[in-house]
Parts: sequence; C-alpha cells; structure tokens
Amino acid sequence: MPGIRLEDSREIFNDAGEVVQKGAKKLWEGFSDFALQENVIGVAVGLMYVL
Repeated sequence: MPGIRLEDSREIFNDAGEVVQKGAKKLWEGFSDFALQENVIGVAVGLMYVL
C-alpha cells in the first residue's frame, strides 16, 4: 500500500480547512442570529443587573 504523496496531503489539508471554515462560519451565523434576538438580550441584561 503506497503512502500519501506530499502534494496529495497538501490538497487534503486545504480541502479540510475549507470544510472547517465553512462550518465555523455557519455556526457563528446561527449563534449571532440567536444572540441578537430581543428576548435573549433582555435576559442577559437582567442577569448582569442581578449579579
């Protein structure tokens, strides 16, 4: 069974990096949509006031 060539491994890492970057962007967008809802901000401000 032949090993992975250096050129192939670079392509694999580049592809994996793109997948991770897209996933992180999607995760951040979902979190920011959730965090910017009015009720979430109100709860956060209320908790800071209590603490």
